[in-house]
Amino acid sequence: WISIAGRPRDFKIIQYTGLKDREEKKIYESDIIEEPFGIGVVIFWKGAFGLDYNDVITPLCINDLTQYKIIGNIYKDKDLIKKICMPKLGNK
Repeated sequence: WISIAGRPRDFKIIQYTGLKDREEKKIYESDIIEEPFGIGVVIFWKGAFGLDYNDVITPLCINDLTQYKIIGNIYKDKDLIKKICMPKLGNK
């Protein structure tokens, strides 16, 4: 924790992935991403970035960046966390 003017504050340091979404926004750890298969949270796991869909983790695919859209992050958009899921394939 860091003390600012005598008040303790918690800070979370998040990492930049080095990637950008389809709108050229930088993708950071903890961003909420919408893509064709669902909505997930960017995490850093086992030395690489991935998308977490309620404990189903897939690699953050650098070949499909045009499919990714940042729709928020877990700190500012807590209501979106309820929407994080990976829908069953074939059920559209």
